[in-house]
Amino acid sequence: MTMDEVAASVEDPSRVLVVIRGKVYDIKRFAPRHPGGVGPLFHGAGKDMTDAFVQFHSLETWKRLNFFHVADVAEEDIRKRNNDPLQQDWDKFTQDVLAEGLYQTNYTYFLLEGLRCFAILAASLTFSFGLLGDCTTFRMVGALLLGLYFQQAAFIGHDTGHNGITHSSFWDHVIGLFMGNMCTGIGIGWWKKSHNNHHICCNSIDGDADIQHMPFLACNPKLVSKPFWSSYFDKVFNASEPVTRFLLSYQHIFYYPLIFGFSRYNLYAQTFIHIFSGRSKIPKTELAACGVFWTWFLFVVMSMPTTSERLWYFFLANSVSCLLNVQITLSHFCMEVYYGSPYQHSKGIQGGWVHTQLSTTLAIVNSPWMDWFHGGLQFQDVHHLLPRIPRHNLRALRPRIRALCKKHGIGSLSPEVGFFEANMMTVKLLKETADKVRKMKYIDPGTVVRSPLWETLTAQG
Repeated sequence: MTMDEVAASVEDPSRVLVVIRGKVYDIKRFAPRHPGGVGPLFHGAGKDMTDAFVQFHSLETWKRLNFFHVADVAEEDIRKRNNDPLQQDWDKFTQDVLAEGLYQTNYTYFLLEGLRCFAILAASLTFSFGLLGDCTTFRMVGALLLGLYFQQAAFIGHDTGHNGITHSSFWDHVIGLFMGNMCTGIGIGWWKKSHNNHHICCNSIDGDADIQHMPFLACNPKLVSKPFWSSYFDKVFNASEPVTRFLLSYQHIFYYPLIFGFSRYNLYAQTFIHIFSGRSKIPKTELAACGVFWTWFLFVVMSMPTTSERLWYFFLANSVSCLLNVQITLSHFCMEVYYGSPYQHSKGIQGGWVHTQLSTTLAIVNSPWMDWFHGGLQFQDVHHLLPRIPRHNLRALRPRIRALCKKHGIGSLSPEVGFFEANMMTVKLLKETADKVRKMKYIDPGTVVRSPLWETLTAQG
């Protein structure tokens, strides 16, 4: 089959084709059982997904592909891909990284990360229970430290969600359940479903849930230019709707209050929605683990002597943890956004894995001694290109990736900026979007329709 024929197959509801290393696979029957969810398959249908597959799957998974093999890609298309200079260098680079052992985990590193998390938790409980002095100030210090613990523990949860610690989906999921559901109340099942989709269609206006925050936030003027159907939420977003337009008009003013005041509670809500909507593969286990979290957390909260202290403690702990949400939004909000799915064959290498991941991620520059604070999120450029690389190897890989990009004239795709500058860039673009929304008139979303491919993959229609 030619790649044009593969691309055209998205109009055929009887099959869902993807290309991996020159072979065509029909994954329609497998879609409901895909561990990464339907989203990545929706965005990969009709495309060459070799690079994405290599980065997200273990060698064991390769052995199962033969069950879905239906054709081979035409030699001309294979040569076209393999002869591209950037693709050649990227393929060699990924093999070099594997050969050099950079996927190997330094377990001492993660042991120390875990110990630091629980040292912060121990310090929090020491202040919270008045072991150093029975006063409101000390108890509120305990709340602030608990929020910092939530932020730090989330980084380990992020590592496990990518199978980036043990590289075993089972054991990393076990660690994720412990650090996510049990220790912080954030469901690893929901996170993996959302985050896998995010990595595949990073900053897709209608595909990436991480930038779909209307009616409260819209990170780019392109998001508000017309109504669109979200393939993740299966709903229509319309910035011109009166209430949405009003809220977005002031988003640059309320950006930080919204994040620090409410975003943590959204994560709790999404966790329970994932469990009770039937999307979790292990709902009873996830629910029980969340039950452990809410038991110990509320016990700590209720140990405060007055109602006002309990409320302040609950609020402060959850608000400080939202440093994580700021870091996540900085990573993508001010980068390129687009409608539809990436990796379009018609765009060639410019629509490929390297271009897509770099153009949608912002690289934060910081001193090594502050790496603990950022938890690896400052290396978004490296992480999105190589998502299963253990966190402790990201810093060493950035100069090599930068050199490869410079060689091919794409060094500016993912700029390197400081943390403060990233905040300024994000707020500036939020204001630009707010100014555009304020001048908009209502747009009827009646012409927005659900994708037939989505209905095929979710067995609807």
